[in-house]
Amino acid sequence: MIKEMLPKQLDERTITESGKYLIYEFDQVGELPKRKSKTPTVFAAKNLISSYLFEYIKGFHVPTHFVERESESSMKVKKTSEIPFEVVMRNTVSENFSKTYNVEVGTELVSPIMDFKFTDERYSDQFINESYICSFGYIQPEEMKILVKQAGKINAVMKSFFTRRNLRLDKLTLRFARTTSNIVLASELSPDTMVVSDPENSRKFRFDFNENYCLAFYERAIGF
Repeated sequence: MIKEMLPKQLDERTITESGKYLIYEFDQVGELPKRKSKTPTVFAAKNLISSYLFEYIKGFHVPTHFVERESESSMKVKKTSEIPFEVVMRNTVSENFSKTYNVEVGTELVSPIMDFKFTDERYSDQFINESYICSFGYIQPEEMKILVKQAGKINAVMKSFFTRRNLRLDKLTLRFARTTSNIVLASELSPDTMVVSDPENSRKFRFDFNENYCLAFYERAIGF
């Protein structure tokens, strides 16, 4: 059994305690190009997007660790215990998949492919499935059923969200955690955890504050 799992940091965040909650402070890592909206820096934009999307999926009765947006650059979340793996939902064929399975890049999958990866960087390249995770004792089989069901629901909700904005959700990475009572969606929902593309020009809006096209993600998907 893997004795210790070290979480892989998705972004630059400072986490502090605030009573029975935690405050996620998105650290400043650069500035976006000048624009009229109130998202002048990357850390503010990531927090605004993540807060907006957490609020959105809560409307579909998805349990999350999100409580509220604390400030422009921070959000308040519940204290949880980490489940040390992430779920990767693939809705279209990536370049790597295309080479492996001889399917055209960008092909929309009939149903999403669900992959699991340990959050520990030392094991992030290892193939694992539900039986690995349950056998190592990181989650109970009944909990796993709940998590898989929630991951599928979140992916469907997010996929529909982008479709209505004439965008396509190619990949979504999710992390879950435990509260005292249930399994909840944790971490963040930001351009760091998803790949979105425009079906009309196949340009992917990956989060990169050095590229102007990242603004399309904010403006077209969120509408800031």
